[in-house]
Amino acid sequence: IDVIAPLVAPRIVTTSPVDNAVVPLPMSRVSVVFDHDMFQGPANEPGSVLNPGNFALIGSAGQPILIRSVSYDTASRTAVLSFDQLEADEYTLRVSSSLQSDQGMGLADAYETGFTALLDFSNHVAIGFAATRSDRATGTVSYDVTVTNIGGDDLRAPLTLVIDPGQYFSGQPIGAQLSGQGLWLIDLSSALSGGALNTGEQ
Repeated sequence: IDVIAPLVAPRIVTTSPVDNAVVPLPMSRVSVVFDHDMFQGPANEPGSVLNPGNFALIGSAGQPILIRSVSYDTASRTAVLSFDQLEADEYTLRVSSSLQSDQGMGLADAYETGFTALLDFSNHVAIGFAATRSDRATGTVSYDVTVTNIGGDDLRAPLTLVIDPGQYFSGQPIGAQLSGQGLWLIDLSSALSGGALNTGEQ
């Protein structure tokens, strides 16, 4: 008996960066992994995984990033998008449902994911902790954090402090935002005089 398996629309398994990730710059590539072998037609063919028009990378102000090329690795079913170096910003990656598998099936759904790209200034600042105190009534521990610009250039807003909670930490910094990678993000922009942390300032 011949059994004919039904055609199934391809889906996206994951992306790199993953959704809500915080990634350090420089960065000039993102990758998209599919669960099916994808159609590799010419770069100007509508359903081809090699067509940059089937992908969109957009900054927080709505400005599109020019995708210069798309390569595809058949073994891992991974498309790699290449573009010029990104600036620090929040980005949205969109994948069109026009993409087709090698069986001619269109992507099950249009796909959207987002990530934050940050410049890593860790070696330009000194971070100090002092005046640790606890409050049993509220179950909180507080301490003063100082960030000093020890580099040769002024650091301008937005400026974000990234805290890695560690394996056994179950608490939450007040006023922090949790990233998709389990890191806590604290926006320091409002603490900057004139929107900048000048050289030598704290």
